[in-house]
Amino acid sequence: MTITLPITVQAVGTNLKATLSTAPAALTGTAALVSEVNVNNGSVVTLTPVGTAPNLTSTGTNQWAITSAHNGATYLATMKYTVRATSTGAARTEPAGGSGWWNTTLNGTSVSTRNLPITLTQN
Repeated sequence: MTITLPITVQAVGTNLKATLSTAPAALTGTAALVSEVNVNNGSVVTLTPVGTAPNLTSTGTNQWAITSAHNGATYLATMKYTVRATSTGAARTEPAGGSGWWNTTLNGTSVSTRNLPITLTQN
């Protein structure tokens, strides 16, 4: 499962230095799927420049250095999550519509990034 959303940086000022950070484990949605996504993944975000946006320098896990040169630049924030094939992680062997983990626990579930906090903090 891959979630991608755009981020546009607003960083106006002379000699401005800031840190852009996020906490991707803050997903909301159906409890069973949110738990599965948060427990089985490293919660790492990648930011890809869009168009002529300047590259970002990582300052730690899910943190990037921002200067006034990044003002108005847009980046695609991508979070990749793996959902196990079965509750034990084994290959899925049940037929579609079966009574296994996906059909009884995860079928019809959803997650949302609406509460995914993205923070820009001036250094």
